[in-house]
Amino acid sequence: MQQILDDIAAQMALETDRGKVADYIPQLAHIDPNQFGIAVATPDGKMYTAGNASTLFDPKYF
Repeated sequence: MQQILDDIAAQMALETDRGKVADYIPQLAHIDPNQFGIAVATPDGKMYTAGNASTLFDPKYF
């Protein structure tokens, strides 16, 4: 599972057209569009993460 998520994150890091940040929600307008994070929690309690999954949202925008 971890290798799959790492592969997805690596592929997303190469993408140049990631769309547009949802600026109709003011707080999201401040998010760096170059970030990509992914997390999967399994029923047995395991957590797998890749990319910017541990990046915290800056509370000054909320």
